[in-house]
Amino acid sequence: MANRANRQVTLVGCGPGGAQYLTGQALAAVREADTVLGPPRLLALFEPLARSVVLETARAEEVAALIRTLPAERLAVLVSGDPGLFSLAGPLRRLLAPGWQVRAVPGISSLQAACACLGLEWQHMQVFSAHRATPAQLAAAVESGASDLAVLCGPGRQPQHLAAELLKTTRGDRRCHVASDLGEPTQRLWSGTLRRLAQEDFVARSVLIVERRQS
Repeated sequence: MANRANRQVTLVGCGPGGAQYLTGQALAAVREADTVLGPPRLLALFEPLARSVVLETARAEEVAALIRTLPAERLAVLVSGDPGLFSLAGPLRRLLAPGWQVRAVPGISSLQAACACLGLEWQHMQVFSAHRATPAQLAAAVESGASDLAVLCGPGRQPQHLAAELLKTTRGDRRCHVASDLGEPTQRLWSGTLRRLAQEDFVARSVLIVERRQS
């Protein structure tokens, strides 16, 4: 097995979906790696690969344990979006260091892509992960009305589900936006009210943006 002190693990941000969101730096990192790890959807963006390992889990502890068993000196771990925004990359970096050389390759986050597609600015948004924030936390952020709210959705926490939760404490005419399946042929952009959104049907790979309260 390779000397652990000489091993390099590169956390590669692959964007929200679709090869058009891959950066040149991401392509170079994968090309230089001895072994590439990632979920099937992301591995498919870089085919053909000389050696790849399919990640069946998104649990950082399990991925780190798998990495420790691999003999390669230069590994690339593919993560969706950007490694610094609600990503597997953060806990994985902490689990592997010290002892491994860990670096990150930035990617285009789903929030960046969503705002670009919807024509929105995001520098003042409050950003949440639907699976890390409680309904009460999201409701409080919306009710504060201080800034737009962006939520990275997921399985069981699709935009329509979040809208239904927010309607318990928030006016139904609050304006909101959804970008789903970014970069895919099924990409969908939508704008309307929370009341209307609760009746829609969106996939898990979505970004929900709720506009701040207007004075």
